[in-house]
Amino acid sequence: MDSCRGAIRCRVEATVVSEKVRRLLFSKRVRGEVLGVYRNSCNVKFDEATIVNFGNEQVPLTPKSVRIPGGMLAAGIFPNIRAGDPVHAWGEFFLIPRAGVLVSCGRAAVYCAKPAQGCPPGEMSQIRKNLVEALSSTPGARGIGTKESASPLSGYFLSRLGFLLQGDGVPAEPREGRTHHGGLQARVRDSLRRRADDLLCSLRGVDWEKVRPAVKGLLGLGPGLTPSGDDFLAGLISAGVALSGHVEGIGDVVRGAVRIIGEESRRGTSCVSVSMLEDAADGDMSEHAGAFLDSALRSRDANLVCRSARRLFSVGASSGVDLANGLATGILFFINPLLR
Repeated sequence: MDSCRGAIRCRVEATVVSEKVRRLLFSKRVRGEVLGVYRNSCNVKFDEATIVNFGNEQVPLTPKSVRIPGGMLAAGIFPNIRAGDPVHAWGEFFLIPRAGVLVSCGRAAVYCAKPAQGCPPGEMSQIRKNLVEALSSTPGARGIGTKESASPLSGYFLSRLGFLLQGDGVPAEPREGRTHHGGLQARVRDSLRRRADDLLCSLRGVDWEKVRPAVKGLLGLGPGLTPSGDDFLAGLISAGVALSGHVEGIGDVVRGAVRIIGEESRRGTSCVSVSMLEDAADGDMSEHAGAFLDSALRSRDANLVCRSARRLFSVGASSGVDLANGLATGILFFINPLLR
């Protein structure tokens, strides 16, 4: 650090850092580069599965997050950095030498990205009620005329309740209206739903030869920095990993799905999604996703679950909705003995 001190023009004190980032900092000196700069955050890539997000208070904490006070982010970092800038990490510091920015994490609180896995889930009837009310009551959950309808998977969970609760066949066509979609949007939407259906059916039958092409079909498909198919997969396996310590008979299926998704993601989608899917495989989630999962599984207050769902739905243009549908689908799929 001393050799770089003269180049430092702006020192920023992080307020929160995730456990995974602390391990990265204290393991060894590593080098990365700025991957992208956005309105309230920027991403730094250290390897294919390690994308660290630097964001202000408006950006939810993730398993690989550093929270920066909003004023310092806007005044100290954003005017000075650009994509491709090298970044050095060691000890408790991130240094962006070209911009002269040093981020210190020494006094930051630590964010634990794992939900409360030690607590067993509640009764299935209550979980079902929580999920249905939360996803039904959130504006746009059925994909009608609001911001949330930007998600091609909006309403997917609600349209597959017959399969998830009774083991019925999945519907040949989505039940909700299609008039607000057209052209390429409609094809992407239908393709995502068809491939999600294929994945659920092949997981139910533990048919690994069919699971792999279903996963490959979902990876990288849909809009967003993390495409809709990737968000859905992250939600699905996050639910499976969280439940595997409490629900008998799902461990092999969850581990098999995690293995295939991990293998295929490095060939089939962006490094940002690879990082997210690795976190999901570890049982790590963003603060909004973890709060939704915990409340859906354990709360008897449906209003609380609805509030956590709305916070998750607000993430990104479609990512929060896609992730919520993946989580809700995964919860009922893995907890229902009729599907095993």
